[in-house]
Order: sequence, then C-alpha cells, then structure tokens
Amino acid sequence: GMGESSFHKGREVLDYARDIEELANGLEITEFGVLGWSGGGAFTTACSYYFSDRLLFNIVLAGYTNFNELPKSETYLISKLDQLSINLSIKYPVLFKLMFISMNYFQRIMPNTFYRFFVQSLCRSDKEIASDEVFRMMLINSLSGAFSQNSNGGTVDALLNYSDWGFNIKDIKNRLNIFHGSEDTLVPVKFSEHIKENSNDCTLHLLEGYGHFFPFKYQKEIFAVATLELQKKRLN
Repeated sequence: GMGESSFHKGREVLDYARDIEELANGLEITEFGVLGWSGGGAFTTACSYYFSDRLLFNIVLAGYTNFNELPKSETYLISKLDQLSINLSIKYPVLFKLMFISMNYFQRIMPNTFYRFFVQSLCRSDKEIASDEVFRMMLINSLSGAFSQNSNGGTVDALLNYSDWGFNIKDIKNRLNIFHGSEDTLVPVKFSEHIKENSNDCTLHLLEGYGHFFPFKYQKEIFAVATLELQKKRLN
C-alpha cells in the first residue's frame, strides 16, 4: 500500500525479506546486499535472519529494534507523539489508524506547514540539512508518494516497527553493520545499541554530532563499509 504497491492484510516483518527473495529469484540474482534506513531498518535487519548465505552485506541506518525484546521501548523515544502512537497501536488500534489518516490529510493539504512542524523536533545537525530547499522538496514529495493511495500502507509499516518481529535478535545468522547518529531525535540510539548488545556479529558505527539525516552527508563512509564487506565475502 506504499506508493503504487498493492496492499496486503496480515503483513509481517519477515514478509519484506520474502519480497526481496521473490524479486531476486525472478531476476536470477543469487547474492545481493541490503541497506535500509529509519523505518526500513527493521525489515533490513530481518533479512539477516531470513537469508542464510545470499547476503553480501547488511547495513542498517538508524533503524528500530525488536520492541518485544526491549522492555518499555517507547520510553526511549523523545517525541511524546511517538510515545502516544505506540500506546495507541497496542491499546486502541482504530485511533492509531485515525492518527495516520489525519497525518496524511495534513501533509496533503498543508505540506509546508507539516514540514515546519516536523523540523521543530530535529537536532541542530538535522535542521541544517532540512533547511536545504532540495531536501525539503524531496521529503515532501516522498511523503506524498508514500501516501498516494491512502494511509493504509504507512499505518501497517509503522505498526510492524512497533511489533514483535517473529524472531529473536540473537538468532540472526548474518553480520550486521549499523550506523546511527548520536544526536538522533527521531529514532533513539538505544535501539541500535540494543541490537548490537544482543546479536552475534554486529558493528555499530556511532556518528558523533549527527542526527537522523546523516546519510545525506555520510554516503562515502557507508558505501566504503559495504565495499569492505563485499571484499571479505569474495575472499571467503
């Protein structure tokens, strides 16, 4: 239901890995790497659990952890609205859906006001990036595209980030590389630290002074790690 994709009821975190598997099989690609940012981080992490030997690298950028394994996960979120949304998703799912319907309406009718409201909660580093006009238009257009059908896809994606992943972090088979800005006000560093502490093979790259939008300034370093992981795989 995001963008032009079809909406499927009963979606699970591991379904995203299955989608990638279906795509790779269809294109006859035997090995590949995955990279996911923010709300896509949980689904990227799930690929390291799901795939046994096909991943060349797995890089997560400021993603969520498995809330089922981190007690009171919502308390680490800085935004009171984010904390409220998690509680609504558990206790009042109808209100949770209404919140996303309202957000969709807000960003469609008053995109610039929505953007200014969003920027208020950012750290200094992120506000500097968000002040760029190209970035502003890209984010507004991305939101508009994601909700182009309705709010169902966004609601499910958020709900899955707050839900049990269907597996434990300790059972992840493949190596993880996680990047996270130390000043991130949208997704707490604690989430990445939790994955690092509970996984078998994970490197956490903590970026001091950066917020949630570090990929826009840190691309060379991120892809350098991907290249290094590729080289290691080729040697084995």
